[in-house]
Amino acid sequence: MIALTDANNFYVSCERVFNPRLEGKPVVVLSNNDACVVARSNEVKALGVKMGTPLFQIRSLIQQHQVQVLSSNYALYGDLSRRVMEVLGQFTPAVEVYSIDEAFLGLAGQSYEIVAHHLRLMVKQWTGIPVSVGVATTKTLAKIANHQAKRMGGSVCWPIQGRCWPNCRWRRYGALGGGSLNDWKPRASPLLYSCNRLTWLWFGSC
Repeated sequence: MIALTDANNFYVSCERVFNPRLEGKPVVVLSNNDACVVARSNEVKALGVKMGTPLFQIRSLIQQHQVQVLSSNYALYGDLSRRVMEVLGQFTPAVEVYSIDEAFLGLAGQSYEIVAHHLRLMVKQWTGIPVSVGVATTKTLAKIANHQAKRMGGSVCWPIQGRCWPNCRWRRYGALGGGSLNDWKPRASPLLYSCNRLTWLWFGSC
């Protein structure tokens, strides 16, 4: 089995580690030149702010909802990313760093249910960073499972025998509820993105 561990709202979570007063408050982190939103807390996502939104477009919303606006601190994010990856390495030597806040883990020969739950708990305890974990038989399905885990509030989720844990039934066109590839990530490759009738359930079986 393969696990994908992905930090939740990573830049915002890093800022909250060193400033706990930001917990529960709407927070955005801006790009290098403070021009665009590059990270959002769940509270800001609930307000409808999209990734990459220019700051000038949401100034009234910021004032109305007292959104905390922070400049990016990539030295901090890099340091906490390294710490998260070190914790992951305590569970398995098969760690493939995918991005600053994501990594694939090989869980061959391990009880992946137990490892996945302990992994989330230990990363949070040792680094302060909340993570979501998706476990499946392939990297593609692990990515989908992780996406579903985030929708469920960060709970571990994996597609097994047509279902996700806990008690989250797959719909006819897959775990993401809509069906087409377009319903999940518009950044999919042009070929897949153009195949409107393909579904993740079909894609995962390839």
